[in-house]
Amino acid sequence: MATEEKLRHFYDSTISAIKKMNDRELESLRSELEADLEEYRKEAAEESHIQERLHIDDTRRQLHREYSSEKLRMRRELSRKEGQIKEALFREAGEILAEFRKTPRYPDYLTGLIKKAVAFAEEDEIIIYLCPTDEALKEELEEKDKITDTGDLTEEKRGQNTPQKK
Repeated sequence: MATEEKLRHFYDSTISAIKKMNDRELESLRSELEADLEEYRKEAAEESHIQERLHIDDTRRQLHREYSSEKLRMRRELSRKEGQIKEALFREAGEILAEFRKTPRYPDYLTGLIKKAVAFAEEDEIIIYLCPTDEALKEELEEKDKITDTGDLTEEKRGQNTPQKK
């Protein structure tokens, strides 16, 4: 073999050996990079899942805060409305009662209540209290129901006088 052929053969052999060595190293690096890529994808998926869970938990907490706040606001509103309704109801009932007190049936109604109380008490002593607004009816009721020893039957004097029935 001539020197040129020997050089050519040496060159081809060296290039072939270097190509094989480069191919093996390239395949090794490719495998490492693929493994790193797969590990990165797993870590990124886990991180994404963790971030998603944190976001969901934050959203739930925020919704719960808003729900609680709205629930409290609604309870306050309901309580306020109930108060208004109660006030209106008592005002209306007071007006109806005031109108009823002006009618001629009111003294008869009181007389009926007193008779029921006297019948219930049988022979026991009873105390009958009148509302201060009904003080003007005291004498009329005493005559109708034959109550004696009345003293002052208004609320301010409760317990101080004991009216008795005949």
